[in-house]
Amino acid sequence: MGMEYHLLRSFVIAIVIALIPSAMAAGPLDLNVVYPHEGQNIAPVDSTFIFGSVAKGADLTINGFPVDVHKDGGWLAFLPVSPGRFAFHLKAEKSGLIDTLTVTIQLPELPAYTYDSLYFIPGSFRPSKPLWI
Repeated sequence: MGMEYHLLRSFVIAIVIALIPSAMAAGPLDLNVVYPHEGQNIAPVDSTFIFGSVAKGADLTINGFPVDVHKDGGWLAFLPVSPGRFAFHLKAEKSGLIDTLTVTIQLPELPAYTYDSLYFIPGSFRPSKPLWI
């Protein structure tokens, strides 16, 4: 193979490498979720934390709930969830720009128990030594 082939091949590789970051970049407002991760299985709860970042000065809603955004763009929310496949729908807005993101998680069914008795969800904790109740 000639020199032209190797130069063309190097040129194509350089273009592909240059385009990768833009293809992987977040939307126009850099909306990002740190926790929970897409597809993550979480404990059987009725509410959970979700946090991440967005462009400074953006307004954020998650599943219709307004979320306070720190002046540097970080945000944290504690929102209701339901068992099974559950989706957080995020929408950020700033200066006419809109960025959306959906993060789907999986939750097991909440166990049935009565509130008048002590109850531990099996597998929810591991004592370091035997407990006597």
